[in-house]
Amino acid sequence: MTALAMAPGPGVAPGIPLTRRGWAVLAALVAVLLVGAFRVGAATADERYVPTQPVVVTSGDTLWSIAAEATGPGEDVQAMVVRLQQLNQLRGSQLRVGDVLEVPRR
Repeated sequence: MTALAMAPGPGVAPGIPLTRRGWAVLAALVAVLLVGAFRVGAATADERYVPTQPVVVTSGDTLWSIAAEATGPGEDVQAMVVRLQQLNQLRGSQLRVGDVLEVPRR
């Protein structure tokens, strides 16, 4: 055979020869990318937009009292306290007069 017979035709890219290690690395890279994409998708799928309204803390307000006003009949006030802490990135239950909390709308 001549050298011309062994060359790929026009528009055909020559393949990249990979060793077993090369194939293993490529497979691992693809797996990592797929797992990463899946985890990002799963994290954003659980997040839902919750319409909120700002509430200004006044004298005598507590996180419990604000949560109690934000819950409907039969809803769990303690669960709303936790939700308010998450929405407003609060570490505890201490509030100061003038603080503005985002409270879910009913």
